[in-house]
Amino acid sequence: MTNQTDARREQARGNGVAQAGQFGHQAHSAPGAFDNNWWGQEEAPADTIAATSIDVSVRRFGLPSTRHRKEQSYSTPGVLSVEVPIVERADVPAVATITDRHGKTRSLLIHDGNLIESTGKSLEEAVLADSRVRERSWGQDESDPPSIDEEHLEALQQDAADRWIIVDGIVHRHIDEPVLIAQPWGVQLESARYARAVDDRGFITGDTVFTLDEWDQAKATAEASRRTYEDGSRTADEGIAFEVGEALAGFQTKYRRPPALVYDAWPRYDRWEDRHEVHARELAKMRSGIASVPGAVSRVDDGLGGTRAVIDWSKFSEQQEQDYKRLVKNSDEQ
Repeated sequence: MTNQTDARREQARGNGVAQAGQFGHQAHSAPGAFDNNWWGQEEAPADTIAATSIDVSVRRFGLPSTRHRKEQSYSTPGVLSVEVPIVERADVPAVATITDRHGKTRSLLIHDGNLIESTGKSLEEAVLADSRVRERSWGQDESDPPSIDEEHLEALQQDAADRWIIVDGIVHRHIDEPVLIAQPWGVQLESARYARAVDDRGFITGDTVFTLDEWDQAKATAEASRRTYEDGSRTADEGIAFEVGEALAGFQTKYRRPPALVYDAWPRYDRWEDRHEVHARELAKMRSGIASVPGAVSRVDDGLGGTRAVIDWSKFSEQQEQDYKRLVKNSDEQ
């Protein structure tokens, strides 16, 4: 490291900063990296933590110095210090190995109940590749450090401490649980949020959506929907290959299926004047199903000396709640 870099790092840590307009930035340890002796516990062995410190330019907004009267964007030298726990390979079993039709393979692992996946990068590489860290832009000097917004610096340190682990020298990150989507051309592995396969309450939204521990059902559904031609041939299966891992048997999905309710949210009617009656009939079916779900309906004081029924919609999908409100409206119920 050059003398210039050494000086910049010391300045970033608040050492030797004396001139007006210069601001030191004291790097913060990641959560959990404090001295455990304060709690009467022994300090964690050094070989259970991987750490890196990277010189950065911290982008801020405010008053650069007491001489300034107007808030503005400015940068100060800083140090991005990241600490990540090291985990033994034996403590990170595989849930599944997925291979797409191009032969690209990804392994979904599990640690402390969280799904994780390898980034394929060392700790420093993973930090620099994080979207919150910007490499020097075109035209900047090669000695200029990467930059990061002030609010992102500690957020990245926290994220790394909470959601990253090191396995065999490689960073693995927590990932959101994906889903299996059964398509006529095979089963696909997709982000639940991107595919809109799970609502905000965690309920699965469709009959072709399956969790990781439902591979057999997903495969069967995809097979049943494959097209068969007149000559007896079928469309090619271009879906993923799914290799079950040792941890799949104990995998606990975070998603759930909504209660099965029998009703038609869009009932047909022959005469316009019958529309309210038809919708009221479907509403009655839906209410009967809702009442059969334990704890779904309670009664509260209506303020008129009686009670009224209240539905706990957390037990039902967002779509079911929307369907209920539509039936109430179309039945012309007051």
